[in-house]
Amino acid sequence: HRSNIGHRLQLLEFQCGLLLFDWETKTQSRGKTSELHESVSRMMIHQYAVLCASILEGIGSDLTRRRKSEANSPIEPLSSIPMETWMHALLDHSLGGEGRFPIARDERLETLRQLVKWRDRIFLNHLEEADNPLHFEEFTYEDCFIPTYTTFNNLLTGLNSKWPTETCLNEFGKMSVLGQWQRKQPAE
Repeated sequence: HRSNIGHRLQLLEFQCGLLLFDWETKTQSRGKTSELHESVSRMMIHQYAVLCASILEGIGSDLTRRRKSEANSPIEPLSSIPMETWMHALLDHSLGGEGRFPIARDERLETLRQLVKWRDRIFLNHLEEADNPLHFEEFTYEDCFIPTYTTFNNLLTGLNSKWPTETCLNEFGKMSVLGQWQRKQPAE
């Protein structure tokens, strides 16, 4: 489990670095890019969201199994842990219990549900009816990348106080009262 998640985090860091560079380039050029470039960018944002969902599901499922093991309850296979169960285990562990930080909890839960929807829509055995097709128009920085990045960063920081600060996975955040997304100031 750990080495698998470690490899996925390395891939995620590489993808994130490319996307952050692309975002800064677009910001400086005021969004003027070619259509081909935009398509590639949106596919990369989608891959980033799918990979984040997979990593968080793995961690949440492991937390669920550990909780059951400590309670001497039967442990189900990872593939049969319900989505809401691993999500709540992840949120409980990262936010310090069910009753704490209800606004942050609701926001992160909604983002997790959206990530899983995006991920599940790419598998043939999960395809939904034609009224819910996968449109790459959804995968903009504002609608997909920034909420995914912020939620992933917040959850991993909540899970591990030693989550490294010297990684592009922990470089940006909602910093101001208005919720602007910008580079974090280095701790002194």
